Amino acid sequence: MLNLSVNALSGNLNISGLASLQSLYLFENFFTGEFLPQIYPLTQIQYIDIRFNHFSGSINESINDLENLVYLDLSYNNFNGSLPRSVVFPPTIENVDLRNNDFCGDVPSWCNNFIVICASSFSPCPFSTTTTTTTQNFSTTSSFTSTGSTSTSPVSQNEPTTTITQNQITTTSPVLCVDTT
Repeated sequence: MLNLSVNALSGNLNISGLASLQSLYLFENFFTGEFLPQIYPLTQIQYIDIRFNHFSGSINESINDLENLVYLDLSYNNFNGSLPRSVVFPPTIENVDLRNNDFCGDVPSWCNNFIVICASSFSPCPFSTTTTTTTQNFSTTSSFTSTGSTSTSPVSQNEPTTTITQNQITTTSPVLCVDTT
């Protein structure tokens, strides 16, 4: 594990040579530069939290090589470009947070594999959201609509569940945080 969070560190960061790194926490610093190409060779990485920095660059298909990834938080940086359509997150993924960056273009279809949470207040999106969940060879589609108080996705024996209340989301599905503006 490498944890340099909340230290007011700045400049470019070089993490090459840490091939067996499993957890990387760099949040709330002032790091700059292109960072994502450095993480692509870290095939053992499970947790990446680099929110609230000034990293830049774009996401490319090399993110598919992170086969053990569980948690990815790139929020509040300066990442840009369009999100690649060919991203395939591993079945271990639980959270992807891309809020407050400069991404552009269409939302790729892989976003349908997540429960989508709006960035403004971590409340459910004020519109109907359809999520597709694939478990091994089993694929289902479930939807939920939030009206502000409580919403629960349909439940079956093999389907992930999501319960949404005013200030809390409980889910067994992966979560993707995005901007709504």
